[in-house]
Amino acid sequence: MLPTEKALANQFRVSRVTIRGALKSLEEDGIIARRAGVGTWVARAVPAVTDHRATGPIEEFVRRGIETSTSLLSSGLVAASSDVAAVFRQNQNWMVLEAKRLRIVDGKPFLLLKVYFPPSIGKKVKNILHSDIQFVPTLRSLHDSEIREEWQRIEAVAMDKELAKVLKVRAGSPALVVKRLFVDSQRKPVVYFITIFRADRYYHTVTLPQAKSSYHPVDKNRVRSRRTS
Repeated sequence: MLPTEKALANQFRVSRVTIRGALKSLEEDGIIARRAGVGTWVARAVPAVTDHRATGPIEEFVRRGIETSTSLLSSGLVAASSDVAAVFRQNQNWMVLEAKRLRIVDGKPFLLLKVYFPPSIGKKVKNILHSDIQFVPTLRSLHDSEIREEWQRIEAVAMDKELAKVLKVRAGSPALVVKRLFVDSQRKPVVYFITIFRADRYYHTVTLPQAKSSYHPVDKNRVRSRRTS
């Protein structure tokens, strides 16, 4: 059995809301079980931690108590590279709003985010580039409520000198690059993310949807009657 929410809040010096959120996450992962009037208990053994890197959506880091912050390195209209222009289905040298953010986790550089908007969309978000507000939910409220992710691509690269300097590692160090394109209800690209993680501090995890079981119990009486008929 686990201590009560109040006891855990006192032990870790956080609010009961924080404890409740942490317990909910553990329950969703099947690690603990809870029942009103009974309490909370460990539902299965917790595997030993063999990898101390972080994983999962950045949005969940705060909920887990991981200290994060961001700083805007640059923003403004730039001529799109051939790769970025192709994503937006435009010709090279098309002007695009680019913003670069550095995210710090536990006091050390964790990732570099490059985000690209068409100029028409950029006008709607330029005032929030300096903040830590999430772009996609903001665009859903300002532009199109049906914005969705079109695709995601993941690749490994070796950092060049410029990138290594920003993330404070040696040139040639491994990086995990996650590219994501979001489109509106008309399938027009509205935002393109290139997130470059330090591979020594992060690995990517994908949670797959749980398939419904196709197992059907066998009625032994029906099987027996078929054999004798």
